[in-house]
Amino acid sequence: MIVNNLSYQINGKTIIDNISFVLSNKNKVGLVGENGSGKTTLLKILSSYLKDYTGNVNNESETIAYLKQEIEKKYNDLTVFEYVKQEIGLKKLEEKLKILENNLSEKNMDEYGEVLNEFLLLDGYSIENNLKEILNGLNFKKNLSTKISTLSGGEKIKILLSVVLLKNADILLLDEPTNNLDLESIMWLEQKIKKFNKK
Repeated sequence: MIVNNLSYQINGKTIIDNISFVLSNKNKVGLVGENGSGKTTLLKILSSYLKDYTGNVNNESETIAYLKQEIEKKYNDLTVFEYVKQEIGLKKLEEKLKILENNLSEKNMDEYGEVLNEFLLLDGYSIENNLKEILNGLNFKKNLSTKISTLSGGEKIKILLSVVLLKNADILLLDEPTNNLDLESIMWLEQKIKKFNKK
């Protein structure tokens, strides 16, 4: 990832002022600063959640997974499994595959292959087992049919972490990933990140 002359303002106030840096393959970088200094804003820009900045962010076709700080209330009625599938993009891919499979022809064979490849990159056929393994590592005690609305803050962070880990991205942007986590979960996450760094 290459960042050149990046600046960002909110209501005329400069939050990020003309910064440049390069993240090389297998770099592990910590972002440190006071509350309100722009750490989360920077991560949102790097992950394309914020667009109205000046300068240039080039991720060189690397995929990025960003750890959100909360689950929006509009998802409260979804189950854990439904939410995770939606957030990693698997639900949309399943729907596309179903439509294409029901009307498979020479004309849409290439599109079918592309969608199927995306599905396989997310290990779609093993999603339930993979999610259970991650949540078990994070000491998540509830089942996948639990509604999002019933989860505690710490449980929601574990769901958000599972989304990031399941995306199989090249770059992980983790904004305060250990918030509300128990020691056992933090130790498991540290080991998981070490393995990710060796990919």
